[in-house]
Amino acid sequence: MFDYIAIIIMICLGLALAFYGKTMLETLAFLIGAIAGVAVGLWLAPIIYPYAADYLPLNLCLIIAVIVGALIGGYLGKSLMYGLISLIVAAIFAGIALTFTGDKFLALITFFVAMVIMWFLVEKFLVVMTAFLGGCLVGAAVMFFLIGLGPIISFILFLLVVIMLTYAGAKYQFQND
Repeated sequence: MFDYIAIIIMICLGLALAFYGKTMLETLAFLIGAIAGVAVGLWLAPIIYPYAADYLPLNLCLIIAVIVGALIGGYLGKSLMYGLISLIVAAIFAGIALTFTGDKFLALITFFVAMVIMWFLVEKFLVVMTAFLGGCLVGAAVMFFLIGLGPIISFILFLLVVIMLTYAGAKYQFQND
């Protein structure tokens, strides 16, 4: 019984990730950044308050610091997420170049080239990757349900679900971006 509930959750989460993954991750990054910004605002408000004590009461200074911290942190959170994705992809390509060539200078050049390319393609990359990961979740659930048909047939159906959901999810996300 518990297996089927977990599979249904996997299907729902996979479909949401396939069709709304970029929006979900951007929202999550905004919320995490806003929470961090609020924490920094709460930390800085008592430090700044003595300089503004003649103009603002402490409560108002705290409220302003929290609002400004949440807004700045939220927008920085999204940018930081994009930067980290670009950095990780560039590091992977640099590692591949270093593994195949053994040349550290070529790996460094590969890192910077991949970083520049990812700077322009990170949003498209995020759309395709979330659609792919959502398709993999749904495909794994389908494979679990159909494992009785045999491992080869269930794996082929897994691949078909992944391909179809990646295509449909990415297309939907690109149209609604």
